[in-house]
Amino acid sequence: MSGYNFGKINLPGPAGTYVYISVSGVDAAGLAVGNYGDSNDDFHGFTANSGTPVIFDPPDSSNTNIGGITASGEIFGNYTSFQNQQVGFVYNNGIFTTVNAPLAQETTVFGVTNGEIFGGYVDLFGGSYGFLDNGGVFTQIAAPGAASTTVTGVTPSGEAAGTILDSSDQAHGFTDLNGIFTTIDPTGSTDTYVVGISAAGDLAGTYYDSTQTSHGFVDANGVISTINITGATATAVTGINAAGEVVGYSIDDGGNVHGFVDILGSVATVDVPGATQTDILGVNDAGDIYGFYNVGAVQYGFVGSSTGGIDSPAIAEQIVEIYGAVLQRAPTDAELTSQLSVDSANGISAVVSAVVDSPEAQTNVYPVLQAFQLAFDHFPTAATLSSIVSTGLTEAQFSNAFVSDSSFARLYLPVGVDLVAQGGMYYEGGIESSIVEGGNTYQSLSSLPIIAGGEGESIIKELFQTGLGHLPTPITLAGFDGLTIGQAFLAFIQSEADLASLQSSIVSYLTTAADNAAGIQSIVGSVEVNHSSGA
Repeated sequence: MSGYNFGKINLPGPAGTYVYISVSGVDAAGLAVGNYGDSNDDFHGFTANSGTPVIFDPPDSSNTNIGGITASGEIFGNYTSFQNQQVGFVYNNGIFTTVNAPLAQETTVFGVTNGEIFGGYVDLFGGSYGFLDNGGVFTQIAAPGAASTTVTGVTPSGEAAGTILDSSDQAHGFTDLNGIFTTIDPTGSTDTYVVGISAAGDLAGTYYDSTQTSHGFVDANGVISTINITGATATAVTGINAAGEVVGYSIDDGGNVHGFVDILGSVATVDVPGATQTDILGVNDAGDIYGFYNVGAVQYGFVGSSTGGIDSPAIAEQIVEIYGAVLQRAPTDAELTSQLSVDSANGISAVVSAVVDSPEAQTNVYPVLQAFQLAFDHFPTAATLSSIVSTGLTEAQFSNAFVSDSSFARLYLPVGVDLVAQGGMYYEGGIESSIVEGGNTYQSLSSLPIIAGGEGESIIKELFQTGLGHLPTPITLAGFDGLTIGQAFLAFIQSEADLASLQSSIVSYLTTAADNAAGIQSIVGSVEVNHSSGA
């Protein structure tokens, strides 16, 4: 079983803006598609590759539901039209095609195989049927005696599969090959739902027994195998790809949700690192899994790309980029081998965390970020961070440089003083200026001494207010007497209090830098949800 390189997908917005987000498909080029719901109970589609996701809603639509995307990039699903009618759609190469079954009041597209569209619809008289749409030519799929029929998969050879409801409202799986229907019901089932069919004709789905406990299953040429995750109270299958790889999720006795992957009968639990629940909603033909996960009350979409083993060149390149973005150097061979093992076990996000939290980052990078934030009230650009760390300056050297900068003077000197640093001298309004205190002239704030009631003391107070959010006590302030501003600034960034106040922001800054450099999907935002899953 190969490992997965997990990418996080989320839409930016204030907490509570989005109440649901998930990925519903990934094409061969890595384009992810999915859906999110906002606080007004409206649903929208999105597409996401590297960078910011793009909201995807057909023209004049509301409540978009993207069902998935084919390997070649055809996006499909349904939406509510401006006429308040649910219609299906397929989007291909910039062209939207509306899908309306004949006499339908409601149409849903579940997929596209070799250009043939399939799904289900409800007609004007309340009848529910499956359909095939081949270039605008509709074929109704209605199992004999069924109250409703839905097509959820079609093989390249044209065999359709899906779910029917009988007159007693019980669900059964079915296949339809050239008009010959076969019903699928695992032994002991009371309701059976088929979610898809592989290229070879293997069916996958979920069934319920008499106790309403759910089980996954695969039907390979009439031989049905049940999928039950050890220790789970419920198991559900959500997808199958062309090669027969099956995915789904299970619920343990504590109510926690875990994903799983079944490759040729070899079943393994798959959880996004750090997630409190993982729902795998599907798998594409390349073996990439997708869905959503929660970290507490915060929900994210995800794509899990199969790494193909720890020797994957693409993962090695990502690790090199992560080291460059955080530590400003390339990893050694030993470090690369070690981090490839971390990725294989826990995914690329675990590598990012390990590098960001490493002793080297805390020693060589954190102080630069602390000093920059304190001196200028913002973190540096990636290029500036690289130039500072790469030079190998000591903390005292870059601290003095920051304090001597005109931006520091503008931030910490009294309002109304406009100083510009040129050649080590300060200029105010084009006239050479300097700082005079105690009969001495100082051309650099770094060398300005701290004396009671002086300009240096007022700067120290501002440093406390900016860095820690409060003024120093008189005893603490007195402890700075006799130091220069440069010495006091250095002591400040070396303090545990300053590190504690900025650590979470530093970790977030470096994590984002690493994600961006490595091309990891990480669109930052927060989603407040109360999610429950039932199999």
